[in-house]
Amino acid sequence: MKNEALLPIWIEAANAVKKIAVNAVIIRDEPGDFRMKNQRGRPFCQVRIQRSHVGVYFLPIYYHPHLLLPEIKPALHGKTTLRFNQKNRFLVEFIAPQVNKILTVMDLY
Repeated sequence: MKNEALLPIWIEAANAVKKIAVNAVIIRDEPGDFRMKNQRGRPFCQVRIQRSHVGVYFLPIYYHPHLLLPEIKPALHGKTTLRFNQKNRFLVEFIAPQVNKILTVMDLY
């Protein structure tokens, strides 16, 4: 784990994904690193503690960028990476609605 101070944000983000994406398969669930794949074996989501942020990576957003919620867009860095830190921690609450929207295309990427 690169930054233990970010563990509370990671826990909140990983739990939001776990609670909604019940049909996805958990690949790794260790402190600081959570990964899921869809039923076909394609990567679905990763929540990982980096040096200065908690990164949430949704592969389906790469193929379906129109699914990105406008509320969570301030955390977007690049095409599929959402970065959360102490300054924008309040945006973590939008992870669950974002996962709900992504699940509509779970097997279409």
